Amino acid sequence: MRSNQRKLTMTVLCLALALPWSAGNKAEAQEIGDAIEPVLATDIQAYVNDQPIPSMNVMGFTAVAAEDLRRYGFEVAWIPQEHRLEIQSCTDKPMEPLPVAQTTEAPGTKFSDVLYTDIETFYDHTKISSYNIGGRTAVLLNDLEPFGQVVWSENERELRFTAAPAAEEGAEADRPEQSPLILRQSESVTIEGIAFGDEEIRYEDEVVGKIVNDRPLISVTWMAEQFGYTMEKSTDGYYVYIGSYGFVIHPGEQTIERFWFGAPAGDNELYLTPIESDGGDLLAYETDLKRLFGYYSVWEPESRTLNIDYRRYWVEDYGLPDRLDQYFYSVTLDSYISGIGAEPSVWVKNRINGGRTISGGSSGGSVPDSGDNEPNYRVKSGVAVDFGHNDLEVMVAIDWRILFYKAISTDLSLEQVGAIVDYSRQPFGFGDYTLLKSITPERAYYRTTSDTFEAAGAISSAVGGGLTFQVEVQDGDTYRAVSEQVVPFDQDRFGAKLTLPDEPGLYRITAISLVTHPRGTSTAVVAKWYVEKVKD
Repeated sequence: MRSNQRKLTMTVLCLALALPWSAGNKAEAQEIGDAIEPVLATDIQAYVNDQPIPSMNVMGFTAVAAEDLRRYGFEVAWIPQEHRLEIQSCTDKPMEPLPVAQTTEAPGTKFSDVLYTDIETFYDHTKISSYNIGGRTAVLLNDLEPFGQVVWSENERELRFTAAPAAEEGAEADRPEQSPLILRQSESVTIEGIAFGDEEIRYEDEVVGKIVNDRPLISVTWMAEQFGYTMEKSTDGYYVYIGSYGFVIHPGEQTIERFWFGAPAGDNELYLTPIESDGGDLLAYETDLKRLFGYYSVWEPESRTLNIDYRRYWVEDYGLPDRLDQYFYSVTLDSYISGIGAEPSVWVKNRINGGRTISGGSSGGSVPDSGDNEPNYRVKSGVAVDFGHNDLEVMVAIDWRILFYKAISTDLSLEQVGAIVDYSRQPFGFGDYTLLKSITPERAYYRTTSDTFEAAGAISSAVGGGLTFQVEVQDGDTYRAVSEQVVPFDQDRFGAKLTLPDEPGLYRITAISLVTHPRGTSTAVVAKWYVEKVKD
């Protein structure tokens, strides 16, 4: 097992090779991540499409975060493989303006730095200047004037940008609203006729590997060159990378580390230990290389040759949710890919309150009757979240090859969630259950001095004759049962009046539906309330 110091050494190497570097056009940076301009507080109120938006002062100009524009009538896609951000006006998109807090800092007070980055930003396919501020991309409202109207009001200290319609009609139709991630592919790299002999493996006239104990070992250097990867050797191992994805492979050791933008993104165990040849080349088991590079291959036993198809992919991130409002966090990936071969997987992990980590699997399949402008493959994954702090990880991969990775750190409180438990946010179905169309109270958290709690709702489909309501009281870290009551359906509605104990406390009330499936019956909670009973 490698020491932490050794792992840190390789991580630093990876960061130096793969971290985004910067493209500020007003100042020169000497090193990746250099601060090139201060970010200052401003008293100017910015508006985008007539809605207030948080802003800042960059080089004397009013700037906004490009990612925030998603809530102001724009599609904003982050494409990590190309270090590119695409902004597109989308007039049909609903407005969800952010709250703009009144700053307590005096105008001109420094609160951050512009960092040097190689990320390029495009508005309607036209390149504009952008700036890395704390890992987010800022754009100047004045730079958006060619794409709409920018109006400055000196008396009101307001700067307004109103976008013109998108240059391409229907440009937003490529992304279904429910899918924040899109996978696309470009050209393929094909290698045909890798010949397996008794002792050597050859491609054309070149020896590219050898047979060891009846197992094919192929040169990692040769394979990396075929697919356009760069390979760097250090005292700790070999770092193999292309764009945002890379991995470290160690001679004589089966553990490999995968990286995304130079940051660790998971360890894996190889089938066979890589070895160094007499000539100093690193050789690895072909099946392990297939997983690391994520290619598709066909073995032809009669000719003892291997054909390889390596496909170039990119992922467009249209804004994975970074806030929680339900008991599940789910991700949908829509793919526009062709040909046979490995299918993409989506994985979601969650570490709850710094303790246990839970994982959500990946499910998906082809989309029937998909048109020219529709995805042909859809994958979903999800994981349960809990009240408190949630450290989420989202990964899209072909085998071990990472196509997208994002870490999201966020909190969930009682006040944030709705009462209805939305099982559509988890990727796996578990049978038929009562679907709630509407419910009161709508929010999960409820504060009262009353000795009763009333809930009512409308249902879109019923399973069984009613709902079972359970009342529990918080007792330390758990909940203790208080009472249970069956509330029958009244056609497509129900109404419950539940008695609460006299004692103040936090009471959890759950509405439970019968679940039917081919293997039998079970139950599921379809609504939750957390009722804080206080004294008069």
